[in-house]
Amino acid sequence: MKLESLTVAQLQDLDEISPELALIGRRLLAASRGYDEWADVLELDLLECVKMLEEDPQVREKDGEDRLTAELITMLRSRSYDASHDEKVGGHSDIVVRHAKGFLWLGEAKIHKDYDYLMRGFNQLCTRYSRGTPDADRGGLIIYARVKNVASVVAEWRARLSSAGVAKLRQEDCKLRPQIGFRTTHEHDSSGRDYKVWHVGVVLHFDPKDVKGKDAPVVDARK
Repeated sequence: MKLESLTVAQLQDLDEISPELALIGRRLLAASRGYDEWADVLELDLLECVKMLEEDPQVREKDGEDRLTAELITMLRSRSYDASHDEKVGGHSDIVVRHAKGFLWLGEAKIHKDYDYLMRGFNQLCTRYSRGTPDADRGGLIIYARVKNVASVVAEWRARLSSAGVAKLRQEDCKLRPQIGFRTTHEHDSSGRDYKVWHVGVVLHFDPKDVKGKDAPVVDARK
């Protein structure tokens, strides 16, 4: 099979050889297959952007929420998404992704300080910004975590959310982000329909133990 003769649909079959090419194929066809497929592919692309953020936490140690989120937006745009930051949708939503078909996906991003702060982000997403209407009933809570053991942070957040009195809340594990992500569905206050939230932990902890202090002498391992 020659690359130049591949159809867009055939690109999707290349996942074992080239996941990026396969994702491009899915991205190009996603909207034609409906809102959920479009949102599924968007979340796959967003996950790839998150992974790039995680690759060098040292250079992002002092970045605030807006700076980190702006990077994610830039990366989504490079993948041809109509993505914006701080756009007014019921308020100033951190991540707004649209499609010409009327699809809408919203994201709220928080640097983890405490669990009340994460609850504030969840409530902003679900009760201020989103309407929970058809083709706009999915979103994400992005949790930038600079503390160690991000899995325990996500587990505690999941436990606290389960006891927060959210209407008809259901939870499930996230196959894309095992232990540092999960998914919820609940009854949206405004629409009364199911609203789905992807909770995504972003591992930005940086505390190397190879050097005790910046002035510590370098030890030659050959001696």
